[in-house]
Amino acid sequence: MVPGRYDSRRAMAAEKACAATANLFTPSGWAFAIWGPIFAGEWLMMLYLTNVPAAGAVGAAVAPGWVAALCAQAAWCAAFR
Repeated sequence: MVPGRYDSRRAMAAEKACAATANLFTPSGWAFAIWGPIFAGEWLMMLYLTNVPAAGAVGAAVAPGWVAALCAQAAWCAAFR
């Protein structure tokens, strides 16, 4: 177990709060609800690009921004994991 990293309720309950793990800002659980529409949008876009023959031009136009967004998302996950 990595100190300060909470992967489960059991790990959260086992670790005692201290100055090293204190957090002055903890967002509410609903604040993470934004990820539902984000992942749904990615899924729908992938379905569109892979199943609609005329989507090639759209895919080529949005690919650089989409790849940049996915890289930023992966970096965010790595930075705050």
